[in-house]
Amino acid sequence: MKVLEKYKNGNASVTIWSDGTREIEFPDGEEINLAFPLSIDLCITKYCNRGCLFCYNNSGVNGKHGDIMNLPIIDSLPRGIEVAIGGGSATTHPDLKPFLKKLKAKGVIANMTVSQGEFIDNLALINDLIENDLIHGLGISYKEPNDQLWKLIAENKDCVVHLIAGVHTKEVFDYLSKFGLKVLILGYKEIGRGLFYYDALKEQVDKNIQWLKDNLENYIDKFEVVSFDNLALKQLSPERLVTPEKWNELYQGDDGTISCYIDAVDKTIHIISVDQRGFKLGNYIIRDFQKIKDMKRGNDNV
Repeated sequence: MKVLEKYKNGNASVTIWSDGTREIEFPDGEEINLAFPLSIDLCITKYCNRGCLFCYNNSGVNGKHGDIMNLPIIDSLPRGIEVAIGGGSATTHPDLKPFLKKLKAKGVIANMTVSQGEFIDNLALINDLIENDLIHGLGISYKEPNDQLWKLIAENKDCVVHLIAGVHTKEVFDYLSKFGLKVLILGYKEIGRGLFYYDALKEQVDKNIQWLKDNLENYIDKFEVVSFDNLALKQLSPERLVTPEKWNELYQGDDGTISCYIDAVDKTIHIISVDQRGFKLGNYIIRDFQKIKDMKRGNDNV
């Protein structure tokens, strides 16, 4: 395993390893205080033809692409920062490859999320992006069983399967557990079409979340890696399964403290994708991230 990047950020020293692991060190007795986010979730398009009923982003066939080649804030991104690219259907963006080349030239570490169907339909493109080191990690949102596909994905250690608490059931977790996959569990987002889906199927969604919370310990060892976004941490409370010392070692920080969300279509920046509060993108990530941290602390005068 090799070091992809090592850099200083505020009072922290950050190391990114080739397997996607991130190590953060900061002085004892201090809270982490970053000058810029360790990672940015970047929505580059709201076009998608998959029609997922629980899509929090309201992506659809009338969705627009973001003008990603002409965002001044991208030029301000420091070397080593991670950018998680998604949508919508990211592979449909006509500027995806030149944009990834731009990020690579700046030393930005790009990851990308696609749906299962999008992965299958764009396998040649995705392989090209991986082989040219334009993306380092690939998230694939689970849709349905496909033994050949999931075996193939398990062989690529840069691939992570995305599952949604409340949507994916015991049968899905049992099915995927036999492949030795890396899994990222995402919290259920009551926003966009996800709000209507929840209103229609509230009892089932809540039941699925409670089942996963109650049985989480049984699945931790059935996958190569199990990780969570911060919303899933709130919904599932995995910290109860480890010692406080281990949790302090594993937990890297809150949204708005170490990360933020940028909507390249609407040209806005937010603490997290489900937070409607936000403001228009400026030209400098350090300046905008300070506003995000102020918002996180409860100061909305931005």
